[in-house]
Amino acid sequence: FSVWSSILRLLRDGLRKSVQSPFTGKNSSQRLLKQFSLPFEQVAAVRKHFNVSVNDLMLALVSYTARLYHIRHSAPLGDLRIIMPVNLRSRENKEALGNHLTGVGVRLPLALNTLEEHIATVARRTKKIRERGSFGAYALLAHLNARLPDCIRRRMSESAARRTHLICSSMTASKSVKFLGGVEIESNSGVPALMRNQGLAFGFTRYAGSICVALDLDPAIVSDAESITATFQDNWKNILESVSRNGTPSGPQHQSSGG
Repeated sequence: FSVWSSILRLLRDGLRKSVQSPFTGKNSSQRLLKQFSLPFEQVAAVRKHFNVSVNDLMLALVSYTARLYHIRHSAPLGDLRIIMPVNLRSRENKEALGNHLTGVGVRLPLALNTLEEHIATVARRTKKIRERGSFGAYALLAHLNARLPDCIRRRMSESAARRTHLICSSMTASKSVKFLGGVEIESNSGVPALMRNQGLAFGFTRYAGSICVALDLDPAIVSDAESITATFQDNWKNILESVSRNGTPSGPQHQSSGG
């Protein structure tokens, strides 16, 4: 029952109008990639402090960064609508070849004043999605969607993009350091997908001892890439300092690098 009720909610959401935001607009052919890393030990310490997952913590940083960005641009937003790729594999099938992913829609309220409130709210939202069977609904719809003609699938994808502000992906590349031609690979953030009519996408990749963060931007829509990157990093620094008052997180701050 929970799966079918979730499907009805998803179909109802499909009738919603396109979102309007400083994150959305007409795409250009330009792309800008910003990359930096966060020490995983520090991320783990903050996650443990709030008793949330790493994904929840990263989503909360995204939502709070979006709140401050929209306020700065005099465009307050009620909620942020994110598409989050989710692995649909069972533990038994995790070694099988091929992709088995779908995009799950998450709505995050932006009216909350503190990052701590965003962390708690994101954790409740994602828990609710899991408990009410929405992942099962998305899995079933993804299965059906794969059997539709390409033209229909493309239209459905474009419609979903118009109703969301950005995509936020998370993955694990490798928990150990890798080498290429005998040279150590220092970071592995990948490039998050930038959807049509969207100017920003976030990607989080766990690699070795870091969470590698990547922002894929269309400068024709989001022209102040340095500002939004600095806002995210400031939010991280502030919450890390707040948590460290109750116990010093391990490891030094990693240096950031622009792309």
